[in-house]
Amino acid sequence: MLKKLIFLLLCFMQIFIAFAYLPSNYLDESLYSRNSTLITLLFGGVLGLTMIKHFFSKTKIKFHSLFRKLITILLILCLEFFFLFALSLNMNTNDLLSLIMVVVAIYIGYVNDFSIKQIKLFILIIVLSSLYLGYEAINVYVGAFDLYASDWQVMGKNQIGQLISFGVILSYVFFIIETKKITKYLMLILFFILFSFLIIVKCKTAILAVFISVSIISFKSFNKETFKKYLLFGMPILILFLVIYADELILGVFELLGLEFGASVNELTTGRSSRNIEALQYIKNNPFQGELLRYSNILMIHNWILIRAVRYGVLLVLPMLIFYLMILFFGIREIYKTRLNNFFQIGCFLLIVPYISSFAEPGAPFSPGTMFCFIYVFLGIYLRNIQITNKQCKS
Repeated sequence: MLKKLIFLLLCFMQIFIAFAYLPSNYLDESLYSRNSTLITLLFGGVLGLTMIKHFFSKTKIKFHSLFRKLITILLILCLEFFFLFALSLNMNTNDLLSLIMVVVAIYIGYVNDFSIKQIKLFILIIVLSSLYLGYEAINVYVGAFDLYASDWQVMGKNQIGQLISFGVILSYVFFIIETKKITKYLMLILFFILFSFLIIVKCKTAILAVFISVSIISFKSFNKETFKKYLLFGMPILILFLVIYADELILGVFELLGLEFGASVNELTTGRSSRNIEALQYIKNNPFQGELLRYSNILMIHNWILIRAVRYGVLLVLPMLIFYLMILFFGIREIYKTRLNNFFQIGCFLLIVPYISSFAEPGAPFSPGTMFCFIYVFLGIYLRNIQITNKQCKS
């Protein structure tokens, strides 16, 4: 009964996450605030029920070493923020809260032994809710499904792009793993629809992350012989196509992204590269104090590591950096050695999108916490799966 309740609350939570970014909700501050509060309460409810389930569980749960290490780093960070608060120094509590939510999400995924059927339903909800979000966002902000329009502003573009990208990746993963042909090809159709939505929204970081993710997932899921056949027959056709249509393709891509051909790096990154250079210069001049005493005049820095190094200086940012790198290196290692063939394994592959986005976004891969929480729930499911597999191998 408790397990079913946790599952239902998580399903509702995912629906509300997508709905919070619908134009009718996102543009109304009171509605957006109300939705955010509701999502947080649902997340807290899931945590409370999970802790009760864990406490009364008859089987002893041994946590994966990654989770134990993340808890240790989080405790150090809590002490660090308490120290900053005691000295009345500048700090952003959202930085700590987002990392707490990551650990909580992993814990929820780890303790609750979700079945494959439940994981499939999670995926379906994410895919369909991101589909509806993309449709509504394009319909309201763009006004038409025009790939080459360049004069619109999608409010909350980066967040919407991230949520749609999760739907793109999960629909593709579902297509690869699923055995039922009708469901399999339905997911392939949804994959192409969602990817077209992502292009129309023009979230460049998410588009790049999806392209890399799909390439890696394809490489890790197809067997070597199949992959060789694709390369043998596909590469010559692709090269010929690129040679013939190179100019048109390059111009089309630039137009698609709302850019002029020959745009500078700063234009390609929408001014982000110049702000990141400013951030590096600021860290060089203020390596230890950062913005702890007074804020800099740098506009939003679009890089997860840089923005926190500017805020706290190179020493106090170290625990955050270790937290970030622990998950990153774990994900790289697991992707390298894992062949994607079941739904329990998707957790490590889903890390690709938020981590690639972290190089060009201020919040990814951890905040806003509610937006990314399902990525880390899936990571918790993956950790539990490999822990059980390792235990079975030893016995």
